[in-house]
Amino acid sequence: MINPAASEPLGDPSLQQYLMNLQRPDWGNLLAPFSPPVPGNGSVMLASLFGDVFLEVGGGEIWWVNAQMNEVTMVAPSREAFEPLLKAEHPVYLKTALVDALVRQDMLLKPGMIYGLKQPIAEGGRWHPDNIGAAPIADAFAYWGDQFRRAQALANATAPALIRGGVRPEKQKKKGWFN
Repeated sequence: MINPAASEPLGDPSLQQYLMNLQRPDWGNLLAPFSPPVPGNGSVMLASLFGDVFLEVGGGEIWWVNAQMNEVTMVAPSREAFEPLLKAEHPVYLKTALVDALVRQDMLLKPGMIYGLKQPIAEGGRWHPDNIGAAPIADAFAYWGDQFRRAQALANATAPALIRGGVRPEKQKKKGWFN
């Protein structure tokens, strides 16, 4: 089962403005479409306002569920190894500059909402305020989970070594939640 972490949040306290509230009872449901490869048990350590989720799993490893990019990666062997990585990479993991730009444009999230790409990277979109929208958290993760499963199925049906998540045939293209 996937739950919020019981311990103190990771990272510098000044980063809290870039993070979702971890106290959600539905993390298991939100992340279910990403399992496998996400292990079925773990604790959510961090979750960005863009849906990047960092899990501490069984052996203490930290996994990054980068839902919008259709990627799941083990990023550190332990919480202790992840702390300096987060300190160095928080602009990438938490998209701090983009959140700051959205706040400057008064694009603030309402409770229960999350930021996302209107046009996915795989379809030529980019991480820019003009390409960012907001959607309900559960709907966004359902959409990203569907896209992840499609990408996994496509990768399994073709040459797995050549295809990464995020690729899908044009005939399966559908409008995202963030329009």
